[in-house]
Amino acid sequence: MTPQEKQAARIVIRTMSDDELRHESKKMWKLASFAQGMADRIESELRRRKKKLRMALAQNNGEK
Repeated sequence: MTPQEKQAARIVIRTMSDDELRHESKKMWKLASFAQGMADRIESELRRRKKKLRMALAQNNGEK
């Protein structure tokens, strides 16, 4: 996000009503929760692939 975009977001937030702010806050928390879940799944998949690769390399080295 550019500095100009951040400034524009701050201005928009300042002009929102209390209800709008509460609604946006809930949306952002849900989005953050979803993003954290996705990051966890991605890290898990990377660990799984790394383990699979190590096992394949060990098996390949054992055959030589």
